[in-house]
Amino acid sequence: MPVCEIERRVLAGPLTIKLRIDADFGPCEHCQEHADEVAMLVATLADDDDDAVVLAHKIAGMFSTLASVSVSNEHSGNGCTVRNDH
Repeated sequence: MPVCEIERRVLAGPLTIKLRIDADFGPCEHCQEHADEVAMLVATLADDDDDAVVLAHKIAGMFSTLASVSVSNEHSGNGCTVRNDH
């Protein structure tokens, strides 16, 4: 059975945050709106000085609908991906 995840990308200074949000019923309008809301909230959480690893863990723990979150720093090249095991 296919699994649908909606992707969003948030930029915060040197940080790129890639969100994959579960969409159990496919890419419906409600799921798209939810993904937009999560992305907006994440944008307000991110600080240019945040460590990519710490921020990825923080975001993953805050949103139960996230399948995964990846945070990378364009200056250092360091990053982290956290996957939620539902």
